[in-house]
Amino acid sequence: MTAAADLSCRFAAGPAAVRTALAAVADALDDRIDRRHARLTVELVLAEVLNNILEHACTDRADHRIGLDLWIRRDRVCCVVFDDGRAMPQGAPPRPTPLRPHALPERGFGWRLIRGLTSEFGYLRVAGCNVLILHLPLPKAQGAAAHLPDGARI
Repeated sequence: MTAAADLSCRFAAGPAAVRTALAAVADALDDRIDRRHARLTVELVLAEVLNNILEHACTDRADHRIGLDLWIRRDRVCCVVFDDGRAMPQGAPPRPTPLRPHALPERGFGWRLIRGLTSEFGYLRVAGCNVLILHLPLPKAQGAAAHLPDGARI
C-alpha cells in the first residue's frame, strides 16, 4: 500500500497494549464502516492475530514490539501486522487440517478462522520480523442485509 495508513499503531507486546490497539481499530472502523458485522469481522480477525502473537511469537522476552497498519477501502480492509518475535514454525502459519467431528482438536481454530475470513493472506519473515498481510472483504451495503433474519438491520 502506498497511501498513508488510516490507522498506524506501534506498541509493546502485552495484553493491555493489545486491548488499547484493538480499541483504536474499533474506533477507526466505526468512523468509516457502517456495517456492524463487517466491523466485528475485522476486529475478530485482528484480535486472533494479536493473541497468536502474544501467545506464540513474543513469549521469550519482555521487550517485544508489535505494529499494526490498517487501510480502509470501499470494498476491503487491508492490514499489515508485524512483530519482532520468534518466526513461525516451518516459516509459515499453520495450515488447518480437516476437522473430524469425533476427534476435534483443542487448538488450531484461530488460523482456520483467520484464513476463512480473509480474501488474501500472506506471511513473510523480514529482517528478524514476522509480517502478516491480510485483506478482509467488505460486503456491499445492500447485500449485507440479505444474510440477516427478517427485519434485522445493520
